[in-house]
Amino acid sequence: MPTTSFRGKDHTTLDNRWQNARPCVNSGCAPCHSCLFACRRPDRGLQPALLSSTISACTAFGADIIVENGVADIFGPEEISPPSQIECGSSNTTLKLFLPLASIFENEIEFFGTEALAKNPLQAYVGYIERLGAACLTPSGFLPVRIKGPITQSQMVYFPKLGTQFLSGILLCAPLRGADTEIGIDGKFHGWEYAKSTIDLMKECGIAFSSSEKDFIYVQGAQSYGPPEELKVPASPYLSSYPILAGALAGRVSVEGIPEFKKLQILLDSFGASASSEEGNFSSSAGSLSGIELSMRELGRLLPHAIVLGSVSTGSTKITGISSGSRLEKARMRVLMRSLSKMGASFAEKGEDLIITGGKLSGAEVYPEGDAAVAMALSAAALAATGQTKIIGADCVSRSYPDFFKDLASLGALIR
Repeated sequence: MPTTSFRGKDHTTLDNRWQNARPCVNSGCAPCHSCLFACRRPDRGLQPALLSSTISACTAFGADIIVENGVADIFGPEEISPPSQIECGSSNTTLKLFLPLASIFENEIEFFGTEALAKNPLQAYVGYIERLGAACLTPSGFLPVRIKGPITQSQMVYFPKLGTQFLSGILLCAPLRGADTEIGIDGKFHGWEYAKSTIDLMKECGIAFSSSEKDFIYVQGAQSYGPPEELKVPASPYLSSYPILAGALAGRVSVEGIPEFKKLQILLDSFGASASSEEGNFSSSAGSLSGIELSMRELGRLLPHAIVLGSVSTGSTKITGISSGSRLEKARMRVLMRSLSKMGASFAEKGEDLIITGGKLSGAEVYPEGDAAVAMALSAAALAATGQTKIIGADCVSRSYPDFFKDLASLGALIR
């Protein structure tokens, strides 16, 4: 999908992106009825296609979910009945949320997924569940995988590299166990806001926590989820960060209804863009960008943003400790390096450091290699480049943010 230019409207407003899978699981555990309302834009409502795998998994456990006109009516089962199989489709979120849930039951549950999902290695997650006492079988280290619980450990040490989705799965099933669950967080958790979102949703459903701090979580066992009358899904600032990045590179953008995203604000300000967050509105605008020094460990999911910002900044940008990144982060870094090199940026690896020499980018033909985050980051870079950029395979964004290019066009980008 080529992008020719960005017209730079004086001020354009986008609404937020909503994160739906976790509250679907949350409400699906509650006996009786609850109402889940979510919207991607005021005229659209909840997108069942994006949640089909999660909804399917919830119904396999006995929930009844009806989606109509942007509202999901969720009827939880009186008693959770674990299925023998769960089909996750292409949804990595569904897989990571339901692996822990499967581990609390004595029944064996087998997980399947698409060919693309089956390429993701599972040994770290399966190994963690095994250390908690469940039996897991995945001969290849990939899907399909069989889980047979129950887990027996009540005191857990959680490693942030396993991510927030898997932690959310552990948290969601913790109240359903007979024993209390204590979770110590080993190291700094850069995605804590997502875990906190899960904890807040659980509290809305009546779940009690003795502790819900960044370094220690204590959940009482033998609790029951209660159905909230209406549950509004919290916004996901991450997907909104890509239009915000576009504004910081080539114009001005304001996103409404987004929770505070201090980490993104600091990153944009550090490079020389203008960023502000006030009363749920996040605004960004282009400035005179200059290279800075950053840490791979601190960047986390904002690594694509930093690489693009470094590629259009004057001078050099250093990202230290690149070996500390996850497998996904390092793969994403290399895909971006290949594409942005074609557009004129220069990259050099010196020991543990990545040195980016930026400047003026020029349009080119680039390939995100099936990574939605890379495609969105390259789209933002294209808006700051001279000439036309053609992104081959840009439809990969549809899995995460179906209206991304439509929203960029509403900001003034010329897209065909």
